[in-house]
This record gives sequence, structure tokens and C-alpha cells, in this order.
Amino acid sequence: MEGLGALSQLRKGDRVGLGSEVVLEVTAQSRPCDTIRVYHPTLVEEITGKRGVTAVVVSTVMVGYAEERG
Repeated sequence: MEGLGALSQLRKGDRVGLGSEVVLEVTAQSRPCDTIRVYHPTLVEEITGKRGVTAVVVSTVMVGYAEERG
């Protein structure tokens, strides 16, 4: 995803809109942990300063299937 700015500035409870219908609520900052080193020894250093957030979906829009045209 692009255009959300610095995710490290978001705090628990902040809400982020995606498009006109989806709203996410930040639950925490996610930080790389040493457990990741088991799978990728240098990943923690590679993503320093590029972390994300965990969030829950607050609202969405139902997406349906378009009718088939025969």
C-alpha cells in the first residue's frame, strides 16, 4: 500500500480510511522481532524504519458479483 504516510506516527485507536468505504482502526504498532531471524537472518535490519501496524476492520462495503449478460 502507498500513500498512507508514516505508519510509525499512527497510535492505537487511530482510524485509517481506505477508499470511500473501508475504515481500519489501529490496534498496535508492529515491530520486527528476533523470531523472524530464524527465517530470514538479516530481515530485521533490512526493514528498520519501515514497520507497519496491526488493525481491525471497523466498516466495509459488501462487494457483490455483477450479473452475467447472456
